[in-house]
Amino acid sequence: MLNKFYESVKAFNNIAGNNDVSIKGFRVQQKVVHEEVIKEVNDALRENDVVKLLDGIVDGLYVVFGQLHKLQQLGCDIEGAIKQVCNDNLTKFPINEEDAQKSILHYNRENTNVSYSYNPEYDCYVIKDGNQKIRKPHNFVSTDLTQYVPEELRKKGLDNE
Repeated sequence: MLNKFYESVKAFNNIAGNNDVSIKGFRVQQKVVHEEVIKEVNDALRENDVVKLLDGIVDGLYVVFGQLHKLQQLGCDIEGAIKQVCNDNLTKFPINEEDAQKSILHYNRENTNVSYSYNPEYDCYVIKDGNQKIRKPHNFVSTDLTQYVPEELRKKGLDNE
């Protein structure tokens, strides 16, 4: 399903000529996400309107897929990067209680109130703060997507104007 969605986004960008892969082009799209999508979602939540919420979130996904398409045009390995991020995100859930407890101590030293619970279905621990935000375990290794960006592009950046 997402492949068809992505292909539709690519067609839209190609038809519209939305292929500006400069920093300016990405800033324009980021502005769309910030001003339009976030506003739609906030309005939907304020109005308790699930249809508007769905519309806002799908619109946001559409814009983000458009940005991914542009990065793919620059030679980035989008599929590899997505797979790595998905795999790495799952490492945010420690598989032993000792790491969950060490994580609590780590956050306590930062004056951040966190707790953990056990998820028996996945046999792992979930660390959350008071706002229910998932927190990384003390030994989490951040994702490095360097290998998915061509070396020349890493050196040059997006300044192609």
